[in-house]
Amino acid sequence: MKAETWKWAVIFCAIVLHCGIPLFAQERTATALPKRNLEILDSLISKNIALQIIKQLRSPLFPAYLIQQVSDSSAVRDTLRLRSNSHEAAWMLEQALFSQLPRKKRYRMSDSATPHYCLHLRMEEAATRYATCQSNVDLLQREISCTVHAHLETKYGTIQELQSLSEISRDTISRRFVANLENKQYAFTQANVPEVPPNFWKQVVEPALVIAAAGIMVALFFFVRTQ
Repeated sequence: MKAETWKWAVIFCAIVLHCGIPLFAQERTATALPKRNLEILDSLISKNIALQIIKQLRSPLFPAYLIQQVSDSSAVRDTLRLRSNSHEAAWMLEQALFSQLPRKKRYRMSDSATPHYCLHLRMEEAATRYATCQSNVDLLQREISCTVHAHLETKYGTIQELQSLSEISRDTISRRFVANLENKQYAFTQANVPEVPPNFWKQVVEPALVIAAAGIMVALFFFVRTQ
């Protein structure tokens, strides 16, 4: 009788382990703190968008005769001034271009009121978004995006549009990390977090199974002791 009882006890223990491990394993996913939203956006701007803008500036954007009219033959490099819109994240693009454009031999950064060229930057979007992960409601799909439009203007008012640029970063994060990943100083690093959808299995069935399994194990323990 005792052997048969222990057999059933082992079976129930196996059931508890089989059901319990997957239940709590999901809670341990995405435990490492991912990159902050501001850090990801800065990477999108400095390593992608700024470099693509500079790449477009490498080849002449205007006819040769116009370049000769605009450029000063006595200057080593043409002066270039940056102007951007009032977007909250525009400073990040300006900072990236200020640090990388001086490496180009053709242009020299200038605050002059009459530069040879003026690069106008319009940041259309810099935003963070969250969506509930379909496979696990405790996780969020994070999306950080940035869109920039730009055009180059000569000192005589001739304008050449540059190619519009968009960059997106997507990854999966834990809900509990959201507050640590956002920066309260910048609204574009924040977003509404979707509510956890009701989950009957997780809220009712799982706790009931764990409690029932624990109760059965305790009952078996005392049953075996009385034999």
